[in-house]
Amino acid sequence: PNATNLDYFLRANVLCMVALMCWFLMVAKEFSHILDLQRAVAGIPHDGITKVKVKEQDTGEPMYMLKSITWKRSVLSTCGMLYRVASCCLLLISSVAFLLQEISISDIVLNCVALEIVLNIDNLLFEALAPTPAKH
Repeated sequence: PNATNLDYFLRANVLCMVALMCWFLMVAKEFSHILDLQRAVAGIPHDGITKVKVKEQDTGEPMYMLKSITWKRSVLSTCGMLYRVASCCLLLISSVAFLLQEISISDIVLNCVALEIVLNIDNLLFEALAPTPAKH
C-alpha cells in the first residue's frame, strides 16, 4: 500500500472513532435527561389526586408546579422512562453497527448527521409546533 491509501485509511478510522465518541456522548446526554426527569417525578409527593399549583412569574406568564401526583401517574412515568431507556439502548447498539460498516469518510459524515437528526427530531418538532406556554 502506498502512503496515500494508508493516510486515507487512518483518517477514516480516526473520523469513525471521533464520530462514535460523539455519538456515545449524545446518547449519554439523553440518558442523563431521562434520569433527571425520573428523579424529579420521584421527588414529587404521592397523594390520592394530582395537585397542580399555578403561580404567576415576574414576566406575567403562569408557572405550573406539581404539588402531588397519584401512584398511577408515577408508574406511568416510570414506564415511559423505561421505554426511553430501551429506545436509547437500541438506538446506541444499532447506530454503532451502522457507523462501523462504513469505510469512506463522506459516508461516515453523512451517517453521523443522519443519526443526529434521529436523536433530535422530537426536540425539533416540539420547538417548531408546540405553543409558547407549553414550552415553558
